[in-house]
Amino acid sequence: MVRAGVLLLMILAVLLAGGPGSPAAERTLAQDQAFSGSAPGQAVPAVHQPTVQDLWQVQAVLRALGMYDGSLTGAFDAATSAALERLQRRYGLRPTGVLDQDTLAFLGGPADLLDRQARFLYTVQPGDTLSELAVRFGVSVPRILRYNPNVSSANRIYVGHQLVIPVEFPMPAQYEVLRVQVLPERFLGSYLVNVAFADADRLADDLATLLRQKGFEVQYEHRALDGITVRNQSIGLGRITFSPYRSESLTRVDVGLLVASGDAANL
Repeated sequence: MVRAGVLLLMILAVLLAGGPGSPAAERTLAQDQAFSGSAPGQAVPAVHQPTVQDLWQVQAVLRALGMYDGSLTGAFDAATSAALERLQRRYGLRPTGVLDQDTLAFLGGPADLLDRQARFLYTVQPGDTLSELAVRFGVSVPRILRYNPNVSSANRIYVGHQLVIPVEFPMPAQYEVLRVQVLPERFLGSYLVNVAFADADRLADDLATLLRQKGFEVQYEHRALDGITVRNQSIGLGRITFSPYRSESLTRVDVGLLVASGDAANL
């Protein structure tokens, strides 16, 4: 009986500790770190697996904001984690201390998708500050810094220099990018949509609705396919056109945007 009791205690101990196939034994280091910062009953934050390029760019942003004074290594370490938590707290994000999905989205998304976003080349004018440009173009200062790793401090930009300014132009994620041209004071982009050209009126109506929801002024004449004109405080004049792509089985969407002049902020 004594031997049976000892054997039972050993089995219970193994079960409580977690056997080779148990969730406790399979928990990763990243999960352990996430669990250690979570109170009982809280959802564990989703941890993005960032690339070296993601981390290098984010470290550059953090350094320009004065939150990180280390080297741009592209490696995740304690100093980077502490700086990320400071960024998250300042901008109302969940303070996980890791480059999670929400934080990366706030900073513009994965590095390999940055060139798909609408953006201008803006020439800095006398009196411009980065914070004022962020308000004018409707994006955050950290996101502007993400596109301009040559800016060493968010408090110093120079007249005549060109900044890449991303703009929140809501092209749906399922649009395949055919071409993007980023030119001084303008953006030209072509997108391929898996919608038959015969149904492009519906596509145009859906896009116009999305733009209005995002605060754009939208105008088109008798048919959406005649083209859509858009405006807001960052876009002085934008034009969207629709055309068949090779055959009527697909639709091509062409977008042209112009930077708004300073007085367009009252639109």
